[in-house]
Amino acid sequence: CSNRKRTASVGCRKREIRREYLETFVLQEIAHIVFDDATNAEFATLAGTEDDYEFEGTIDGQNFAFKGLKSNKAIIHATSGAVIKNLVIDASCEFNFKDIALTANTHLGGLANDVFASSFENITFSANVTYDNITAEGLGIYVYAGNLFGRTNGDCVVKNCTNNGNIVANANC
Repeated sequence: CSNRKRTASVGCRKREIRREYLETFVLQEIAHIVFDDATNAEFATLAGTEDDYEFEGTIDGQNFAFKGLKSNKAIIHATSGAVIKNLVIDASCEFNFKDIALTANTHLGGLANDVFASSFENITFSANVTYDNITAEGLGIYVYAGNLFGRTNGDCVVKNCTNNGNIVANANC
């Protein structure tokens, strides 16, 4: 993937963006993204993966909303130097992290799990996040858990962001 910035529009559930290009993408939401039972079953983290890949691009939601998302994954797994702005996660969305046996230190959040040196501006997060039956498979294993972010690290900027959602923890961690 070259270091040139590329732009993609997100607004259709059938549109597939190849993950190897996400590092330098500027994603612009062009309409509300509305999830139903079928699209919830297919939802994969939008950017960054659990394979140590960190999203380094820009997501501009243009104040359009994610609606109806029911997920056990964050919208963004991990960021490094990313810019996320003008994004709405409405109250019809839910993030449920349930029955997780941790074998390593973990960070869990609705918007992003692990945030490093990134900027978040004009985010409205109204989803509820539930943690239920999370256990550690060994001594010294921890979980950072939150509504928007699991963990922020480095020089992060969080500006004009609002959390209207609830966090419920029924975890054994």
